[in-house]
Amino acid sequence: MRMMLSCLFALGAIGFAVADDEKKAETLKEKVAELQKEVATANKELSKKFQEAKTAEEKASIQKEFASIRSTVGAKILAAAKEMPKDEYAFDATMIAMQSGTNSASEFLLDNFIDDDRLVKAIPQIAASPNGEKALAKLAEKSKSKDVKGIAMFMMVSTEIENADSPRSSKPLPEKEAIAKIAAGALKLDTVMKEYGDVKMIGGRGPAKSIADAGKDLKYFIEHLTIGKVAPDAECELLEEGKNASLKDYRGKVVVLDIWATWCGPCKAMIPHEREMVKHFEGKKFMLLSVSADDKKETLTKFLEKEEMPWTHWWAGRENSFLKTYQVKFFPSMYVLDGKGVIRAKGLRGEALQKFVEKLIEEEAKTKS
Repeated sequence: MRMMLSCLFALGAIGFAVADDEKKAETLKEKVAELQKEVATANKELSKKFQEAKTAEEKASIQKEFASIRSTVGAKILAAAKEMPKDEYAFDATMIAMQSGTNSASEFLLDNFIDDDRLVKAIPQIAASPNGEKALAKLAEKSKSKDVKGIAMFMMVSTEIENADSPRSSKPLPEKEAIAKIAAGALKLDTVMKEYGDVKMIGGRGPAKSIADAGKDLKYFIEHLTIGKVAPDAECELLEEGKNASLKDYRGKVVVLDIWATWCGPCKAMIPHEREMVKHFEGKKFMLLSVSADDKKETLTKFLEKEEMPWTHWWAGRENSFLKTYQVKFFPSMYVLDGKGVIRAKGLRGEALQKFVEKLIEEEAKTKS
């Protein structure tokens, strides 16, 4: 519980410095420190309330209250930065405001620091803001910083390709349209890699990648993991027999490839429908293949002892090359492959998934008749 509380409230303190003295704030940095005392106080008081809360509703209310305080303070910090835009701390103050959920902070950053190399570290948050796509376009068009311009352009292209391949907020594009848009994105990617290949991307875990290296990963994605491409034939352990299996083993069947983990809530929520789907297509050239990313095989086997999942299972584990080959970034990751192993759809679930499989099975039958 303490660890969870720490995670819940730590975000409120990211990048914040609290002044120890009570002297009157004079500089922007001091004003920010004074304002952050409110966040520190709320963090302490609400953490205690959260620990004492008895119901999920009470906890949710406390979280909402903290978010409101944090947002209010963020707005005040941004206002202070706007009063002193030339102050050497104005950029840092605006970043703090943006981390607090103040959406207009990204606009202020773009208006005042568009040529500042420090803006590089803000680009992911700017991209995730409500007007993220427009903001990236503005950075790409108007920034004089090679680093800022290059990263903004790379993020625009990668987003364009991913949205064409498997949009998360809308229905999948028709297959031909998706393929055409991905091809157009690939041409743009080549241009960005050529002009900005030496620019370093924002470092996450491990060393920061150059746009050239990140571009190679994206090109692999385009060439092997998008609609219309033959799915990579990565091997993995067949749980039932304890030996490696390959996707080639299932040629001739429509395959739903479900990359999941037992700790993934949305993955587990799909199980009842997957059972129905397997039963519905019984006797037809179809198979459901679940690939588990659980760290330990025992975790998966114990889960399957309690949960009825009567279909084929692979165990990848976190270290297996399968997850790297498929560049898995979220769970579940869903692929639908036709009888030739070609990726025909991604991200489908529920009724939409079953209808698409039905169509592919009929298509395969017509081809062979």
